[in-house]
Amino acid sequence: MALLTASALFSPAGLHAQGYTVSNLVADLPGAANIDTNLVNAWGLAILPKDMLIVNANENSIAGLYGTDGKPTGSYLAVKSAPADWP
Repeated sequence: MALLTASALFSPAGLHAQGYTVSNLVADLPGAANIDTNLVNAWGLAILPKDMLIVNANENSIAGLYGTDGKPTGSYLAVKSAPADWP
């Protein structure tokens, strides 16, 4: 399977494929597939093992855990703010 994937990535068709699809998976306002009112001023995305996403909500000083479909799991981590004297 890995060999098949690697050959597909380096095939001429794969080299010329460009672009991406934007999907609004989760937001704190209407218009996304899922709503999470805790996700205020979202930025930063990390892809975790087992098809999980973690997104920082800067306004609330938390990071939320989401499925790859954008559904909130209800799990949040506290994120400390930078010290006031941090450059």
